[in-house]
Amino acid sequence: LIEDAYGKLGYVDVQVRRREMRDTAEPLVDTVVVITEGQRFLTGEVRIRGNRLTRDDVVRREVQVQPERPLDQTAIDETERRLRNRGLFAFQPPPKVTIQAEDPANPGYRDVLVEVEETNTGSINIGGAVNSDAGVLATLSVTQRNFDVTDTPNSWSELWGGDAFRGGGQTFSITAQPGTRVRNFSISLADPTVNGSDYSGSASVYFRQRVYSPYTEERIGTRLALGRRFGTRWNLNTPLRIENVGLDEIDEDAPVDYFDVEDDTLLLGLGANISRSTLDDSIRPGSGTVTEFGVEQVAADSSFQKLRAEWMGFYTLRQDFYERKTVLNIRTRSEWIPQDTEEVPFYERYYLGGRNFRGFDFRGASPVGIRNDNGEVGEDPIGGNFLFFLGAEVEQPIYEDLLSIVAFVDSGTVTAEPGFDEYRVSVG
Repeated sequence: LIEDAYGKLGYVDVQVRRREMRDTAEPLVDTVVVITEGQRFLTGEVRIRGNRLTRDDVVRREVQVQPERPLDQTAIDETERRLRNRGLFAFQPPPKVTIQAEDPANPGYRDVLVEVEETNTGSINIGGAVNSDAGVLATLSVTQRNFDVTDTPNSWSELWGGDAFRGGGQTFSITAQPGTRVRNFSISLADPTVNGSDYSGSASVYFRQRVYSPYTEERIGTRLALGRRFGTRWNLNTPLRIENVGLDEIDEDAPVDYFDVEDDTLLLGLGANISRSTLDDSIRPGSGTVTEFGVEQVAADSSFQKLRAEWMGFYTLRQDFYERKTVLNIRTRSEWIPQDTEEVPFYERYYLGGRNFRGFDFRGASPVGIRNDNGEVGEDPIGGNFLFFLGAEVEQPIYEDLLSIVAFVDSGTVTAEPGFDEYRVSVG
């Protein structure tokens, strides 16, 4: 902590040593902290090396030291972490940021060298999965994580050689997922820093079909989002979705709620989400927290709002000789639609069960509806306007990052009104 405090002020050569002085007459030990400050430096030139295709400004977005500012060692460490998490450069060797020796011609300043090694950021993924929520699902996707929509090819050889439409740090993806219960097709483009600014943007078009036991649901729509980053921890995002939702093949004994919205419905939703993240790693975090609040105004045949709050924390319990971490993850979320249940289409309500509440069938921890054929209580879920979830899990890696053992406790409830009736708990 002392070294970090000095490092923020530009004392990059600071040395902190601790000495213990024992009193032979008393059972006391005095601690003496010896600090050798060294010289205070400012940041000189920041040079980028190794980015043949990736634009300089894409790399500089992650660089946290600025010329003429104190040479902050903690910012150097943060730059390396951000470049590793960016996913545009090789992991071996990883991105490296080094402070250069002082130039006698420019005393008091030290340059910073950022070295990266580009990796293949394009991928074609072919795979499949079987799970209780989605059934059998195949996946075919084409993704470019270092896309540049403005980098048009100058020749056919540049296009076929893979040098065109690259280097802007954008993510472009085409995905097809045919399956027995779920079918998804989408095209998306996302830019985390539009024109090198603190703003982000994304756009996608999609077709989604989901075969439920009592009916089939189809959604065709587009999603647009504009965000802004505040520092390194806070993000504000304003998503817009336009969807056409249609139901087909509804069983006669399905709930009345299904038949109330069987005609195609156009949904228009405008939201705002603010989040704060202190995770040490965006892929496999070992420490830090994420806090998020969101609101969405939805216009359909009726108008309603969706409110959401979510928090999760990661804590490393132990780390073995091979640097495998045993991590405790605690998460909670609550969502609420203030309007009456009858004003909200059942497919916009909340559900628990399956992957989001282990130990229960898909949507199995949700309220059920009144059957359309005989007016009695059925078994098909209709969702609720209030959701609460609290869960914890401990993950112990067994083999690298490929195989782990997880012990968990999930709990929560879904109700028509805020409350904790029929609170459920599962352990596994």
